[in-house]
Amino acid sequence: MHSTDYLFIGFGALNQNVAALLKQTGRTTLGIRRRQQTGALVLDASLPWTETVHCKVAVVAVSADERTPDGYRASYQAVAEQVSSALLQGKLVANALIWVSSTRVLGAATGNIDDETAAQPNDEAGEVLAHCEQIVADMPITTTVARLTGIYGTGRQWMLRQWREGKLHGDGTLTNRIEATDAARALALIAQRLADGMPVPETLLVTDLESVSRDAIARWLDQQIGQTPSDSMPVPATGRIMTPKYLQATGFQWRYPSFRYGYLPWLHKLD
Repeated sequence: MHSTDYLFIGFGALNQNVAALLKQTGRTTLGIRRRQQTGALVLDASLPWTETVHCKVAVVAVSADERTPDGYRASYQAVAEQVSSALLQGKLVANALIWVSSTRVLGAATGNIDDETAAQPNDEAGEVLAHCEQIVADMPITTTVARLTGIYGTGRQWMLRQWREGKLHGDGTLTNRIEATDAARALALIAQRLADGMPVPETLLVTDLESVSRDAIARWLDQQIGQTPSDSMPVPATGRIMTPKYLQATGFQWRYPSFRYGYLPWLHKLD
């Protein structure tokens, strides 16, 4: 049997960063993943778990090997079902759990979006993610679904590469994102509040403070390198505006409140 303050199911870059932040507070942490990795307990991917784990808060953040509906079922859904079964069988004993989801579940939602906006997936992969959120909601413990927008930072520069390839210009679609260190800091805050028995919403947004069009991002990046946009007039923005009300209410301080703060250091570091 293992006992820890915080258990991390899925021990990739995001959960590793969250664990590092919580260890700095003097709490104990334990990571679980399917593949061998230093600092992580390796459990069999099938049930029943070969180990019993007790924790105050479990943080589940997994990724898919393939970004397809079947890939999502083999990763997100399989893990959600595994964790649910482990709780019911007593292999996992936890006071609370955070499930890291995605705003992809809000695919059909428009206008002003906040923590309380219901899932409205508009594709099959989004439907799988929404189904996972329901599995989590049905778990017999306190749960919070953290819906993250697009993460950027070290190893995550998809938007900047899209700009370099000229694929953002002329696109008025509003986008939302979160810098990787801010994402980890937000999840660490949520985990601490759950561990301390403080109220946390069943669903919440983890995003920065500016919804902005792809075209506006491209124009700003062009300006930073002294390049004149090919189109003289900006494209009107359309889509949805996301507001992370819970994080704002906690007093959370974003280090990168908008893309302007987060992208600038990376402009000249792209491959």
